[in-house]
Amino acid sequence: MQPGLRLLDGWVNRLLVLLATGVVCVVGLRGWIALQEIPVQRIAVTGSLHRTQTEVVQDMVQPALVGGFLSANLDEVRARLQALPWIYRVSVRRRWPSTLEISVQEQLPIARWGQGGFLNHEGEVFQSASVTGEDSLPRLEGPPG
Repeated sequence: MQPGLRLLDGWVNRLLVLLATGVVCVVGLRGWIALQEIPVQRIAVTGSLHRTQTEVVQDMVQPALVGGFLSANLDEVRARLQALPWIYRVSVRRRWPSTLEISVQEQLPIARWGQGGFLNHEGEVFQSASVTGEDSLPRLEGPPG
């Protein structure tokens, strides 16, 4: 084989490898972008909800789902739900292909605190509007802290 042909053959091989790498990168990037745009089609709320409606939970979650299933900000979903007064703990996870699972644990009030607050089962004070059935709880007063 002539030296010029061997040099040309090496150049063609490098070009083919570079071209194949570029095609794989473009296809991979397009696939990743397509995955990011998969919408959340179902929001499954579990847990025993007595004072918070499932529809309220689903409505609070919607703004955090703008980008799609994989780009949904689960920390934002969790923070939005934890801001509701009767929500004690929230767990959020994705379930393939398009479900967002939300497990909710509500506050368990054991006493009324001051003028509109409650003391939960962990000894933490939380504020909420009065709810029917809570008048039978003992009323506690004291300095903050």
